[in-house]
Amino acid sequence: MSDDDLELTSRGGLRAGLAESATWQRRLWNALMLAILVAVGLGFMLPIFWALCASLKPLEEVYVFPPKFWPSEPLWDNYRQVLDPRTARLPFPRFILNTAIITVAAVVGTVLTSSMAGYALARLSWRTRGFWFIVLLTTMMLPGQVLLIPHFLIYKNLGWVNTYKPLIVPGWLGGGAFFVFLFRQFFKAIPAELEEAALIDGASRWQIYWRLMLPLAKPAVATVAVLSFIHHWQEFMQPLIYLSDFEKYPISLGLRMFQNIGGSWANLLMAASLISLLPLAILFLVAQRYFVQGLLLTGSKGLGSFANDPALAARGSDDPLPPSGCDSRTLRAMALTGHAESVHQLQHPSVLVVLEEPLKYRFLAVARLCNLLQPISQCGNMTAPNKADI
Repeated sequence: MSDDDLELTSRGGLRAGLAESATWQRRLWNALMLAILVAVGLGFMLPIFWALCASLKPLEEVYVFPPKFWPSEPLWDNYRQVLDPRTARLPFPRFILNTAIITVAAVVGTVLTSSMAGYALARLSWRTRGFWFIVLLTTMMLPGQVLLIPHFLIYKNLGWVNTYKPLIVPGWLGGGAFFVFLFRQFFKAIPAELEEAALIDGASRWQIYWRLMLPLAKPAVATVAVLSFIHHWQEFMQPLIYLSDFEKYPISLGLRMFQNIGGSWANLLMAASLISLLPLAILFLVAQRYFVQGLLLTGSKGLGSFANDPALAARGSDDPLPPSGCDSRTLRAMALTGHAESVHQLQHPSVLVVLEEPLKYRFLAVARLCNLLQPISQCGNMTAPNKADI
């Protein structure tokens, strides 16, 4: 073996050793980060676990010192005492119904009106738009406590005290500056070609907002809906100020009353708290994907049109699809650009949805933005449409 061969062999062995060392370092780092995340997660779960254990204890066992986490005998009757109207100390099911009415009505109004305001600030041209946007941002700097007395006087003069109107109507008047700002940033990130294609097809501004922009803004809608739902579900100060009728109390005031009815019923309070927490956990799990996308994509230039397709967003608008075949996005583009009959013959499972979509200009603009024309020309005997059609 020559000296050159020996040198190459030694270099190869050195590189292999360095690669193996880097691999072990990366594995150790990942294991360390995983251990830290597990420890932090257990720390966050500890109060919930204690609440679960306390909800299954008799009252005297809750205050035992030193405390015991798991009860000696789980007492599931505590949940029955909270939910059963015949044995409940408080009408907790009524509190849940009141909270659901307030929350659903306010969330629907918040999503609709804040998205309208955000669309107007992002995509419509009108005088003093920038000035009013600055005014909107300045309202976010005002502490809520400063507005409590003015709001109360307004609602009192309107005769809205001891009604749900002060808790619902503000949601139908924009829902808050933060939500308007969030929608505005998301709509700003959606390329203007989508609106141009819709305007060419004769769509009105309302049709563009309702049938084009709002469906594309599903991550922002989910984010606003989740945040607004959590806010109204847990709201304590506003109901405390405006509601005086016991039968109209929401969950937040109902939980407080478990500490005022003949003493402090900590076990029933923990059971009621876990019941009230359940809808929030279910909502977040259902909307988690859109919620995370909304936080990540809001304000990201050029990603708004890909919000409903994470794989397409990761690829980007300048990276064409592989020429090996036509996936569902390519088929959508063909259906929009005059190849609906050919696509229908393929009987692709995603084509039927496209052919039934009345607003085809929505997918037409997406096809243009995603550079899908090149793979269309490579799908068998199908020819690419003229750019003038787009």
